[in-house]
Amino acid sequence: MKVSFENAGADKADATVSLTGNQNQNAKTSRVLGAKVFNALKARGVKNAVVAADKLDAANAAHLADGFLRESYTFNKYKTTKQAQGPETVTFVTAAPKEAAAAFESLRTTAESAFWASDLINEPANVINPETYAERVKAELEPLGIKVRIIEADEMKKLGMGAACAVGQGSKTPPRMIVLEYDGTNGAQKQPLALVGKGITFDSGGISIKPGANMGNMSMDMSGAAAVGGAVRALAARSAKAHVVGIMAMAENMPDQNSVRPGDIITSMSGKTIYVGNTDAEGRLVLSDAMTYVQKNYDPHTVVDIATLTGSASAALGTEFAAAFSNDDRLFDKFNKAANASGEKIWRMPLTESTAFKKAVESVSGMLT
Repeated sequence: MKVSFENAGADKADATVSLTGNQNQNAKTSRVLGAKVFNALKARGVKNAVVAADKLDAANAAHLADGFLRESYTFNKYKTTKQAQGPETVTFVTAAPKEAAAAFESLRTTAESAFWASDLINEPANVINPETYAERVKAELEPLGIKVRIIEADEMKKLGMGAACAVGQGSKTPPRMIVLEYDGTNGAQKQPLALVGKGITFDSGGISIKPGANMGNMSMDMSGAAAVGGAVRALAARSAKAHVVGIMAMAENMPDQNSVRPGDIITSMSGKTIYVGNTDAEGRLVLSDAMTYVQKNYDPHTVVDIATLTGSASAALGTEFAAAFSNDDRLFDKFNKAANASGEKIWRMPLTESTAFKKAVESVSGMLT
């Protein structure tokens, strides 16, 4: 979609929308309004639109356009009957078009990175596997100045990544560990922020196979890795002054004569042994090796794990909130502030050093022992 900002109405528009607003409107309200305007124009089949937002300041006009753009996302790639796309061009009329356009630029790159990540998530498992996933990440991110290293299965074994390798050993496509590094500080920031994402391209549950209902959605069990890639892409696309390392822990969890079995004992990169009580507890296995790797090789100041780790999160919180665990109050407060500003919702779950918690972790199938 082509988005532009002007200080007067544009010619040849199919429709013009006049908005009411005020200078005190917040970013979230503006984004929601933008999404509503997009859907109204889409329902009418409008292809070229003008949105009169001259009562909004530059920042809110930018957030209005951001909501409009984000709502335009569709994944039509495999549909023989395409969904309606909505407007193809939109001009936002504002009193300060240059300022609005400048404010919108970082929002645009973030939205485009989210679209790229969403495209990965929406691909079926017969197209995306650890190998093809790594190829797409490399092709997309290297041109942006992001270092991409793909650690293949043989090297993973040499590094001692027994947990991640065990998850993928039942698949014809071996696991991968994808390492991304973006340094917009030119070496000034020695310790990076580490983002670690779960990348199970299909999760059948392995030998402990899942129920058939909704198993088709398990091609999306790599959403955490996609989010990591999208975040690093967004930072690089806007030349952010940040040093970030992203680890995408890729595997396909399939039942096979070579699959890891319930009752097996494996050794992770950290040297800890793991008793596998249930092969559907695969996410924590790939993540354990990914987090060990990034800590040993990059000494990050903070590690953030992003994962579709357990359906228990949605059982506890429903579909609107993401479960958040943190051992750092200040870090969680920053996340919570960012979540509120962006319109996302997170809910902090308990994480303590209590004896009861430690015993529960030691006894849960698949956890480190």
